[in-house]
Amino acid sequence: MSQQSFQLSLSGQWEFRQADRGEWMPATVPGCVHTDLMELGLLPDPFYRLQEMDAQWVDKVDWEYRKTIHLTSVYQEMDVVELRFEGLDTRADVYWDGQLLAQTNNAFRHWILPLDPQLRTAGTHTIRIYFYSPIAHGLLLQQTYGTVLPAINDQSKRGGVPHNRKVSPYLRKPPFHFGWDWGPRLVSSGISHQVSLNAWNQLSISDVYIHQREVSGEQASLESQCTVRASSEGAGMLRIRLNGLPLLEQAVSWKKGESVLTVPFIIEHPRLWWTHDLGEPYLYHMEVLIQSEAGLLDRATIQTGIRDIRLIREPDSGGRGSSFRFELNGVALFAKGANYIPQDIFLSRVTSDHHRRLIAAASEANMNMIRIWGGGAYEDEAFYRQCDEKGILVWQDFMFACAMYPGNRAFLKNVQAEARDQVTRLRNHPCIALWCGNNEIDLAWAQYNPIGGWGWKQRYRKKTRRKIWKANTDLFHVILPEVVADLHPTVEYWPSSPYEKDGGHSGNKSTEGDMHYWGVWHGKHPFNDFHTYIGRFMSEYGFQSFPEFRTVETYTVPEDHGIESDVMAAHQRSGIGNLRIRSYMEDHYLIPDSFEHFLYVGQLLQAKAIRTAIEAHRFARPYCMGTLYWQLNDCWPVASWSGIDYVYRWKALHFEVRRAFRPFILGVKGTGSDAALYVSSDARTDVAASLRIQTYRMNGAMIQDSSYDVHVPASRGTKLGSLQAFARMTEAEPLMIYMALIAENGEELCYRIWSPEAPKHLELQPPVFQIEQEEVSTGIRYTLSTDVPAMGVWLQSDLEAEFSDNFFHLVPGVPREVYLPAAEEDKRTVNVRIMSLYDTLTNP
Repeated sequence: MSQQSFQLSLSGQWEFRQADRGEWMPATVPGCVHTDLMELGLLPDPFYRLQEMDAQWVDKVDWEYRKTIHLTSVYQEMDVVELRFEGLDTRADVYWDGQLLAQTNNAFRHWILPLDPQLRTAGTHTIRIYFYSPIAHGLLLQQTYGTVLPAINDQSKRGGVPHNRKVSPYLRKPPFHFGWDWGPRLVSSGISHQVSLNAWNQLSISDVYIHQREVSGEQASLESQCTVRASSEGAGMLRIRLNGLPLLEQAVSWKKGESVLTVPFIIEHPRLWWTHDLGEPYLYHMEVLIQSEAGLLDRATIQTGIRDIRLIREPDSGGRGSSFRFELNGVALFAKGANYIPQDIFLSRVTSDHHRRLIAAASEANMNMIRIWGGGAYEDEAFYRQCDEKGILVWQDFMFACAMYPGNRAFLKNVQAEARDQVTRLRNHPCIALWCGNNEIDLAWAQYNPIGGWGWKQRYRKKTRRKIWKANTDLFHVILPEVVADLHPTVEYWPSSPYEKDGGHSGNKSTEGDMHYWGVWHGKHPFNDFHTYIGRFMSEYGFQSFPEFRTVETYTVPEDHGIESDVMAAHQRSGIGNLRIRSYMEDHYLIPDSFEHFLYVGQLLQAKAIRTAIEAHRFARPYCMGTLYWQLNDCWPVASWSGIDYVYRWKALHFEVRRAFRPFILGVKGTGSDAALYVSSDARTDVAASLRIQTYRMNGAMIQDSSYDVHVPASRGTKLGSLQAFARMTEAEPLMIYMALIAENGEELCYRIWSPEAPKHLELQPPVFQIEQEEVSTGIRYTLSTDVPAMGVWLQSDLEAEFSDNFFHLVPGVPREVYLPAAEEDKRTVNVRIMSLYDTLTNP
């Protein structure tokens, strides 16, 4: 019997040129015009200094790519041969030997183009793809639609496009390419994902969905929905293997064209998939085989986890609103995590290693949920596999953000196909916890509040308003929820983020739905207002900082080293950003004169802000059941809200988040005589513990060392009592207070070092650090102690490796152990430097 199927990868070396001009030049697929031009030295690195502006011409012209391949006669003998593109960005014509195969218009869709037998003869063939300028095509779409739609983050002026000609809403490509308040404007074109030539006889499995109908620890009632395409009708046997062992077999039949072969099955006492903080993220490996009398026709492998995930929205007793919480396998989950943006403006540069590194950092910071924000892109399989394996849930936005979108039939049909492609691709991943329609569109338009929103609807006459809102309703309340209900019925759909309810909009006082709180930062609210404005699920809030000086050096020269320089301003996309950081810094810290010290103190400030927010949200549990700060990472080197910078260096924020997301946290709420000590626990049972309090003068003298028996209730935030009931404090001098929660077996569950005074009011003394080191199998363990309270202790080494803890406070008599990964040859030569906040008071 002849071979049933095979796949020829067409990724790798291609050629490209500006359309109909010049010589063909080497290109790499997956890739884009910008990266190919940069590789050839024809475009300067747009991340360096002000060179982003030198790249704005690229999106105004057309480009074309081509590849020549050689086919043997076997391709003519196959029943079906298809050219498959996992992503074409965006408006493109695809030619095979000069014959037009398709006109594509969506970077988020998969394009499968059949080749008739006469097109796949033995010999040489040429694939050519003509990419239209996204700007020119977008302007045409805008003109055809007849309504100029708002798109607040489209930096059209930077790209030389009139401000009333923002084209991003009309194009189905990553919105952040057009700029954002943390990203550059680099609107590229290209073959963004893998390309292959697929050939098969008789039958091909195009998808297998493991529909998890009912799941418990006793039994999982599942259903294999196997989608096949066949060149003729037929019959055979469908077999399922589970973790390499036969599970079941069933006779099936199919028609010519597409069929769905449905086979129910049961797994007794399944090993459930959990987030890493609740249990083991166990994954099953399933193999589906379809055989006929002549032999194996096709097979597919699936890795999935068995779990029950639910979004619980039910009214509170007492009329306080309605809950918004996730339950995993019947256990209420307090979501701890961050919002995610693409890791590079040029998506093809992100590798599996990048995904592995970032998701590992999220896991190490005790996160159990990541929100994939709607202004970027649906991520690669490697991202979701890492979340599956690390036990991290994904809140998945569809790719719509901060704009209104067209409602014409062609656009809606295109989005429906996009959604079906992406939901089908991702629905076997156990990490998927929620499908969300968009980012901030309901909030921005505020249909049901005549004076609310961002001022968008007020620009339009009533007839145009109705047209725009109908498009919004069709997209986010009809098409997308119908796709999710049809293809992934066990996961909830949520129309927008934030969203309160039908007929209302999320705000800072909402008692249901999810909330984005930007009073701190945009509204200039003080940090303590995080304790005032708390929703049922905090899906966005944030505070900015700069990357550390080593990262800044990669895109600047010495004359750029001032926050008001042209280059630093160009790498700060929030118009209020640098001055807002400085304004908040004046409230809490003494402003350093040194540029390097300013960057460092800015990171301490960011960490302080987000720690305050996380404590507020966790102390409000179970009223609040989730906290996802903005943002986890960056897409280029920039001042932003991220906790991990573009080159994957952890800021002070990520270390602080790691401490704040531990299963137990201690903190103080309120000021002065109203200050109270709170604890929050993720444990599923009550815990008896001791609370240790040590109080220090700034010269290092201890004035209190006390222990108290405390009861920590399970799965909630709890007020332990007035702070004055535990800690000796006087108004005569500033103090530092060390608080630790100690389990009955002596284990430190958490600690907090806190002062009732802002750091700028503390009379910091020069610390003398003692550091001991011990080589261990995979690195070095350091034990650090001090003679006086030290704030923001920052350990730096010559290695590109993160310490296990950093940017922490230290008090006398309480040493801290930290670990640094190091290769054997580095252990004896690594140089470690220590900095603290005191160093910023004596600028060089």
